[in-house]
Amino acid sequence: MKVLVTGATGLIGRSVMRALADTRHDAVAVVRDASGKPWRLGAMVDPELTKDAFGLVHLAWNSDPAKSEMNVMGSAVLFDQMRQAGVNRVVFVSSQSAGASRPTRYGRGKLAVESLLLGQQELSVRPGLVWSDPPAGTFARIVQTRALGRVIAARTKPILHPVHLDDIADILSRAAVSTIPSGVIEVGATTPLSMQALVQVALGEPASLVLPLGSLRLAGRILSLAGARGRVIADRLLGLNELERMSDPQDCVLGVKCRPLRRVRAPHGL
Repeated sequence: MKVLVTGATGLIGRSVMRALADTRHDAVAVVRDASGKPWRLGAMVDPELTKDAFGLVHLAWNSDPAKSEMNVMGSAVLFDQMRQAGVNRVVFVSSQSAGASRPTRYGRGKLAVESLLLGQQELSVRPGLVWSDPPAGTFARIVQTRALGRVIAARTKPILHPVHLDDIADILSRAAVSTIPSGVIEVGATTPLSMQALVQVALGEPASLVLPLGSLRLAGRILSLAGARGRVIADRLLGLNELERMSDPQDCVLGVKCRPLRRVRAPHGL
């Protein structure tokens, strides 16, 4: 089957493309650069791409919190075009942050896009913390914390539901070629971890310095002054500060059993 993937050059997007290719589906990268079919949020996808397309996995997202409205408006245009083109399945990759009662701008944006999906063949997937070996993304920022020989972690409640990169990619690729389930589904470990517990499992040793949760808020405020990249990292930190555990996490979806977090290879610089 033919599946369009927006944001196909990102961390999860690359894995989704591989998972679709491994199962002999026709995965089409719809991205901002020359590595795939050119497209930007808010623009129309080339109608030739939607022809005979069965599914869409929507991952494209401008991470700058100052541009969150662009994500909502662009997603609305994209979803409308998919419906008009007769694309059978739309899968939106949301976030655990969307389920928080006090979400950050990132979480509010994801929740707003979720509200655009009302059809019986449309699905929003809320992954927990995506982990990989070697570490990448937000997971890497959490575990790359050794300074002056000490492992540092922030003290949190059990709020993190880790899910392996390959597992969430397999789930998304299978969801894109199936019309079940629909609605919203949370994917991650059924038993959440605190940040300090996650660091201990991933690095194989306890944190020697555990900072209060408020330190994330302070660091976020400082980073928010450091341009677009700083705003992105700041929003992630503030998101961890406000994050709440999932209400109904699933660790087995569409036949994919999510593997538990384990010790990872030492990240660069540790």
